[in-house]
Amino acid sequence: MSLPIFDLRQDYVNRSGSASVYSFIFRYGIAVLEGHLSPLFPYISGTGTTPPESCIFGFMLNIGAILLYAGFYIRYRLPEFIKNLGPECLNNLSHFLGIVCCLGMVTVANFQESNILAVHMLGALCTFGSATIYCCIQVAWITWKSEVSQFLKLSRTFLCIVLIPSFINNILFGNLAIREFKGNNTLKWTKEDDGYNFHLVATFSEWIMAVVLNIYIFSFQYEFKMIRFEGVVFRENDFYQISYS
Repeated sequence: MSLPIFDLRQDYVNRSGSASVYSFIFRYGIAVLEGHLSPLFPYISGTGTTPPESCIFGFMLNIGAILLYAGFYIRYRLPEFIKNLGPECLNNLSHFLGIVCCLGMVTVANFQESNILAVHMLGALCTFGSATIYCCIQVAWITWKSEVSQFLKLSRTFLCIVLIPSFINNILFGNLAIREFKGNNTLKWTKEDDGYNFHLVATFSEWIMAVVLNIYIFSFQYEFKMIRFEGVVFRENDFYQISYS
């Protein structure tokens, strides 16, 4: 007996993308309607800090982490179908970074910034930092050596070029904004607050990273079309049989 066959392009990409989009729409809408944050470019995690949107944020991000790791694992197995890729250590490193990214997402989901800020920030750093390095390795090691279109090669390279400065800007200007902020609630920045412009640069960079990473993950479908997943097969063990009286 085996589990049903499914199309990796349709099922994985659609479900992982839907989880991310629906999570943002629901929690951002609730947070703005409840007056929990400023509507103009809040931090992504800021849309899931206060109940009830924090419940949606944590639940959907946990699901997204599971689906994302499924994609990372499939990418990890992809070199079995592509010849002359080079050192296997790069594939192992990419897989490790994928695991760190997913664990970072789970950490961000379960440790909101209003509760344990240090742990939350560590999770965000692991998520975006490892994802950035992962994408760059994948582009240099797999994309340019595989038989994909030139458009896909250039597109992924462009995404990495955008991703790297966005990651740096998010960390740099985020720290500058916090140092200058003199208010009481970091979820409700206004133009009158010190460090507001730095805050906008940091949050805008974070949203760019999120969009770029989603587009990059969506592009996996071009390689996934060469693989068909047939599920787990269950067979009776010849050396052990269950008897019922």
